[in-house]
Amino acid sequence: MKHGSQGFTLIELICVLILIGVIGSGLLIGFTYVVNQQQSLRRDYQQVQKSQLAIMLLLSELKCCTAFTATSNTISYTNDGQKTISLKNNNIIMTTSSGEHILTNGITAFNTSLSNKLLTIQFTTLYSNDVSKVNTIMVVIP
Repeated sequence: MKHGSQGFTLIELICVLILIGVIGSGLLIGFTYVVNQQQSLRRDYQQVQKSQLAIMLLLSELKCCTAFTATSNTISYTNDGQKTISLKNNNIIMTTSSGEHILTNGITAFNTSLSNKLLTIQFTTLYSNDVSKVNTIMVVIP
Protein backbone atom coordinates (compact mmCIF):
# COMPACT_ATOMS: atom_id res chain seq x y z
CA MET A 1 0.00 0.00 0.00
CA LYS A 2 1.37 3.30 -1.02
CA HIS A 3 0.63 6.35 1.02
CA GLY A 4 1.19 9.26 -1.25
CA SER A 5 4.89 9.67 -2.01
CA GLN A 6 6.13 8.11 1.23
CA GLY A 7 7.02 4.67 -0.29
CA PHE A 8 6.37 1.15 1.02
CA THR A 9 5.78 0.24 4.63
CA LEU A 10 8.23 -1.84 6.63
CA ILE A 11 5.78 -4.79 6.71
CA GLU A 12 5.53 -4.81 2.92
CA LEU A 13 9.32 -4.81 2.52
CA ILE A 14 9.73 -7.66 5.05
CA CYS A 15 7.06 -9.72 3.24
CA VAL A 16 8.83 -9.21 -0.10
CA LEU A 17 12.18 -10.26 1.41
CA ILE A 18 10.62 -13.38 2.94
CA LEU A 19 9.05 -14.33 -0.42
CA ILE A 20 12.37 -13.83 -2.22
CA GLY A 21 14.10 -16.02 0.41
CA VAL A 22 11.54 -18.82 0.06
CA ILE A 23 11.73 -18.79 -3.75
CA GLY A 24 15.54 -18.63 -3.66
CA SER A 25 15.83 -21.57 -1.26
CA GLY A 26 13.52 -23.64 -3.47
CA LEU A 27 15.64 -22.87 -6.51
CA LEU A 28 18.83 -23.71 -4.61
CA ILE A 29 17.46 -27.08 -3.50
CA GLY A 30 16.42 -27.89 -7.07
CA PHE A 31 19.80 -26.84 -8.43
CA THR A 32 21.76 -28.99 -5.94
CA TYR A 33 19.53 -31.99 -6.76
CA VAL A 34 20.26 -31.60 -10.49
CA VAL A 35 24.00 -31.25 -9.87
CA ASN A 36 24.06 -34.38 -7.65
CA GLN A 37 22.14 -36.38 -10.27
CA GLN A 38 24.53 -35.24 -12.98
CA GLN A 39 27.54 -36.32 -10.91
CA SER A 40 25.92 -39.68 -10.22
CA LEU A 41 25.23 -40.22 -13.92
CA ARG A 42 28.83 -39.31 -14.76
CA ARG A 43 30.16 -41.88 -12.25
CA ASP A 44 27.80 -44.55 -13.61
CA TYR A 45 28.83 -43.79 -17.20
CA GLN A 46 32.51 -44.07 -16.27
CA GLN A 47 31.82 -47.40 -14.53
CA VAL A 48 30.05 -48.70 -17.65
CA GLN A 49 33.02 -47.67 -19.78
CA LYS A 50 35.46 -49.41 -17.41
CA SER A 51 33.35 -52.59 -17.46
CA GLN A 52 33.16 -52.58 -21.26
CA LEU A 53 36.91 -52.06 -21.52
CA ALA A 54 37.51 -54.95 -19.11
CA ILE A 55 35.22 -57.18 -21.18
CA MET A 56 37.05 -56.30 -24.41
CA LEU A 57 40.43 -56.93 -22.77
CA LEU A 58 39.28 -60.28 -21.36
CA LEU A 59 37.98 -61.35 -24.77
CA SER A 60 41.17 -60.38 -26.58
CA GLU A 61 43.36 -62.07 -23.93
CA LEU A 62 41.38 -65.31 -23.86
CA LYS A 63 41.10 -65.72 -27.64
CA CYS A 64 44.84 -66.36 -27.92
CA CYS A 65 45.49 -68.22 -24.69
CA THR A 66 47.02 -71.63 -24.13
CA ALA A 67 47.31 -73.85 -21.05
CA PHE A 68 43.98 -72.64 -19.72
CA THR A 69 42.41 -73.47 -16.30
CA ALA A 70 39.42 -71.96 -14.52
CA THR A 71 38.07 -72.32 -10.99
CA SER A 72 34.93 -70.73 -9.56
CA ASN A 73 36.52 -67.28 -9.27
CA THR A 74 39.96 -67.45 -10.92
CA ILE A 75 41.16 -67.82 -14.50
CA SER A 76 44.74 -68.91 -15.20
CA TYR A 77 46.17 -69.08 -18.71
CA THR A 78 49.27 -68.58 -20.79
CA ASN A 79 49.38 -65.71 -23.27
CA ASP A 80 52.82 -64.13 -23.56
CA GLY A 81 53.57 -65.55 -20.12
CA GLN A 82 51.52 -66.95 -17.25
CA LYS A 83 48.54 -64.73 -16.32
CA THR A 84 45.78 -64.94 -13.72
CA ILE A 85 42.50 -63.03 -13.56
CA SER A 86 40.66 -62.88 -10.24
CA LEU A 87 38.64 -60.67 -7.89
CA LYS A 88 40.57 -58.82 -5.18
CA ASN A 89 39.18 -55.99 -3.01
CA ASN A 90 36.26 -55.27 -5.40
CA ASN A 91 38.65 -55.10 -8.36
CA ILE A 92 39.13 -57.53 -11.23
CA ILE A 93 42.89 -58.01 -11.22
CA MET A 94 45.13 -59.42 -13.93
CA THR A 95 48.32 -60.80 -12.39
CA THR A 96 51.28 -61.10 -14.73
CA SER A 97 55.02 -61.48 -14.26
CA SER A 98 55.26 -57.68 -14.06
CA GLY A 99 52.72 -57.41 -11.22
CA GLU A 100 49.02 -56.81 -10.66
CA HIS A 101 46.94 -54.73 -13.06
CA ILE A 102 43.41 -53.52 -12.28
CA LEU A 103 41.05 -54.24 -15.18
CA THR A 104 38.02 -52.64 -13.53
CA ASN A 105 36.80 -51.70 -10.07
CA GLY A 106 33.44 -51.56 -8.29
CA ILE A 107 32.91 -55.31 -8.69
CA THR A 108 30.95 -57.16 -6.02
CA ALA A 109 31.04 -60.69 -7.50
CA PHE A 110 33.21 -62.58 -10.01
CA ASN A 111 32.39 -66.13 -11.08
CA THR A 112 33.71 -68.38 -13.81
CA SER A 113 32.72 -71.76 -15.16
CA LEU A 114 34.17 -73.96 -17.91
CA SER A 115 32.16 -76.55 -19.78
CA ASN A 116 33.28 -78.20 -23.03
CA LYS A 117 35.74 -75.40 -23.86
CA LEU A 118 33.03 -72.77 -23.27
CA LEU A 119 34.15 -70.33 -20.59
CA THR A 120 31.45 -68.28 -18.89
CA ILE A 121 32.52 -65.26 -16.86
CA GLN A 122 30.05 -63.32 -14.75
CA PHE A 123 30.83 -60.23 -12.74
CA THR A 124 28.50 -57.90 -10.90
CA THR A 125 29.18 -54.18 -11.17
CA LEU A 126 27.97 -51.79 -8.49
CA TYR A 127 26.64 -48.42 -9.60
CA SER A 128 25.37 -45.43 -7.64
CA ASN A 129 22.30 -45.75 -5.40
CA ASP A 130 23.23 -49.43 -4.77
CA VAL A 131 22.16 -50.48 -8.26
CA SER A 132 24.05 -53.49 -9.60
CA LYS A 133 24.27 -55.14 -13.02
CA VAL A 134 25.49 -58.61 -13.90
CA ASN A 135 27.79 -58.76 -16.94
CA THR A 136 28.18 -62.13 -18.65
CA ILE A 137 30.90 -63.07 -21.12
CA MET A 138 31.03 -66.39 -22.97
CA VAL A 139 34.24 -67.38 -24.74
CA VAL A 140 35.13 -70.52 -26.65
CA ILE A 141 38.62 -71.48 -25.54
CA PRO A 142 40.86 -72.79 -28.37
